[in-house]
Amino acid sequence: ATGRPSADGYFPIDLPFAVRRALARVRPDLVVLLEGEFWPAFLRIAQRESIPVVSLSTHLSERSCRRYRRFGKWSQRMLGRIRCFGVQDETIRERLIDLGVAAERIHGIQNSRNRDPDKIQGIRNGIIPKSVVVRLKGGIPGCNRM
Repeated sequence: ATGRPSADGYFPIDLPFAVRRALARVRPDLVVLLEGEFWPAFLRIAQRESIPVVSLSTHLSERSCRRYRRFGKWSQRMLGRIRCFGVQDETIRERLIDLGVAAERIHGIQNSRNRDPDKIQGIRNGIIPKSVVVRLKGGIPGCNRM
């Protein structure tokens, strides 16, 4: 544990007014996404607010990769708003690179189920939160609990 306060929660609806309200309420110093929850409005507003976003245990299926490829530059811009990606296998790394993510922003990580942030590699590349870490997850409340 870092001794820093953290908050777990569900993503607001990915509409600008909802995202701005949620970020204003929580005021995070860093947002850690798990598995591949890439919400375009959220990422755009977090970037505008200078809130760093990292993705750990990034998952990207071949099907999702094909869909992102169809949107070309739009997908590159969206993924470019994420400071770094933690991946557990080379396939995901290659898919991210194929979508235009710079290789130096992709890091191998240990088992992401380990909840001790000091044991997760890849998050420290110049991104040290000042006070609050917010972990947001998509989906239905009660499912995929962290």
